[in-house]
Amino acid sequence: TGGGFTEGSRFVSAASGASAFHHLAIIAVPNPVGVPALAAWREWHFGTAANEGEAADCEDCDRDGIPNLVEYAFGLDPNADSSGQLPQPRLVGDRLELRFKRTLIKPDVEIGAEWSPDLQPGSWQAVPDSGGGDEALFSLPLDTAPRLFMRIKVTPAQSP
Repeated sequence: TGGGFTEGSRFVSAASGASAFHHLAIIAVPNPVGVPALAAWREWHFGTAANEGEAADCEDCDRDGIPNLVEYAFGLDPNADSSGQLPQPRLVGDRLELRFKRTLIKPDVEIGAEWSPDLQPGSWQAVPDSGGGDEALFSLPLDTAPRLFMRIKVTPAQSP
């Protein structure tokens, strides 16, 4: 029965194990009309659509080092340790590269990459996305600086 589902939800699939104690139901709950996806995500995880308190974009309530907006952008759970689940820069030949599938990214955020020779404020510079199709690729030659640090930058998308 749909007794425990919210109005407007859609039953997608169900499974049951050999024991009567193992059941799984997957439902899709649509965003309310006119509510941006990020606000609906905040409501789902924090009980508020407002960008404040534990639901604020820069907050990290699970203390895994990943701010809420980044967890949202990559489809991670902001209330569970997601460390190690973000794309990581890697050495590939004579380049430092950061790559990931664009299909993972939410349409209401923009994701880029920046590099710095020393991690100091004001030293971060944008890295162009040279990927194509469904893959983002941020790449720098190792001889760009004696030391290279790369980071992901997530910002809310600008409204048209």
